[in-house]
Amino acid sequence: MNIMVIDDHQSTTELIKKMLEMKGHGNVTTFVEIEDALHYLGFDKEGKRQSVPNKVDIILTDILMPKMTGIEFCRLIKQHPALQHVPILMITAYDNEQFLQEAFQAGAFDYIRKPFTLTELDVRLQQAIKHKKIIDKLSLTADILEEQKQFYQSLFYNNSDACFLLDVNGDVVEVNEAAVKMTGYEKNEWKTISIQQLIHADDMPFMSKRFADILKGQTMAVKMKVYVKSGQYKEFVVSFIPVKVSNHVAGMIAIAKAKDAIQQNSIQRRLETDLALAKKIQEEVLSAPIENADISIIGQYFPSMKLSGDMYCWQRIDEHRYSIILIDVMGHGVAASLIGMSIRSLLPGLMKRVTDPIRVTKELNRHVFNLFKGKSYFTSIYLVIDTKKRTIEYLNAGHPPGIFIASDGTIKELVDGSVPIGLMKKMICQKGKLSYEGPTQIFLYTDGLLAAFGKNLKNCHEALKSLHSAYRDEEHYRTIEAVQQQVAQIEQTDDISLISIRINS
Repeated sequence: MNIMVIDDHQSTTELIKKMLEMKGHGNVTTFVEIEDALHYLGFDKEGKRQSVPNKVDIILTDILMPKMTGIEFCRLIKQHPALQHVPILMITAYDNEQFLQEAFQAGAFDYIRKPFTLTELDVRLQQAIKHKKIIDKLSLTADILEEQKQFYQSLFYNNSDACFLLDVNGDVVEVNEAAVKMTGYEKNEWKTISIQQLIHADDMPFMSKRFADILKGQTMAVKMKVYVKSGQYKEFVVSFIPVKVSNHVAGMIAIAKAKDAIQQNSIQRRLETDLALAKKIQEEVLSAPIENADISIIGQYFPSMKLSGDMYCWQRIDEHRYSIILIDVMGHGVAASLIGMSIRSLLPGLMKRVTDPIRVTKELNRHVFNLFKGKSYFTSIYLVIDTKKRTIEYLNAGHPPGIFIASDGTIKELVDGSVPIGLMKKMICQKGKLSYEGPTQIFLYTDGLLAAFGKNLKNCHEALKSLHSAYRDEEHYRTIEAVQQQVAQIEQTDDISLISIRINS
């Protein structure tokens, strides 16, 4: 915490600073002149906002000072948007209740009377610190909720696939333009339509069970037959995404893509050769395995089509550090592949020049948002492993959580991060940091892998942990082979990428 102390007697500021340092508070800035304090907080001599204030978490100020009282100072500070939530403790040698009442009306958090003991000062300060942490957490929560709102709106209205917003009863609340074109129903007609009315009778028993699973928070993709306005039914692949409010499912977004019954064989034959060549190029730009005494990194991708929106890249930064990234571009096939290749061209230079996960993520976001203006995005997870310091820094941008398996078998999920890259111009990012001792395993994967393990995150992580236990004493590639066998048993509808990282010491 950054603490600011203001008193017109230097002996008092020095005493308070020493007392605070005795309690472990090292970031203490003191002021004797009120003008200097105001300048530090971004005000000019006349009390007008002039610049961005230095970071301050707690302010302690004398209530009676010659040029400006603590009460006047408090009123001024509370007018600044960046400072209005900073707790202010008033220091006073008087018992004047009128002064104290005015101080609280001006926005003071608490007061302490001179002379005070170290314990009294610490108790008041701890209450202020607790209050500041609560305010900061609420502010961060508000920022996150706003980002989630923007994420869902971008996902819904900018999607080229048909999107339906459903409540917990399955009634349609909102549709996008693609849904109107696909079904023939205008937006105003959806107000009287329940999604269950449109599902073919053959699919109803299966979908009733799936609906219950979605309301429990599961994300899934299913094939289903749906009646359109013409009276005919069409086959769709529908992805259901639960929408949570205060950790409870309040509804769901359904994203539908029509399955064309007629294949254009002549066009398909002409494309076949070009796609095969593009696939070969895409495979060749994926990073080759790294194998040395400190670390082993290998990867595999299984495209659902000839081309994939998945892409991974890693490289050795220096003798002890390695950077690894896995991305999953929205959509599949040629379009997703082209976007992925565009991003891939940036990675080698970026991952060498900039290693901090937050800076890498924001640079990628700037590039993608400038190109697509929020109409295309990708998830990613980026790691920097330092085998000398035995640390791992990472940032998860809307990606399925990677898993960290410690030498004692403990699992940690890599969840700290941000929203997906490319959705919005400005991002709020939070990186995670882990340390390790002894042999350590990390798995990174795209969401297509969940289908191989019952579309359940917990099952997927437990299965990967079991595979690690079974093959950790064998050649590293055996783990990848075991996953490949599991993937071969499912009808693959999404691209799958897997990175396995073994840290040897």
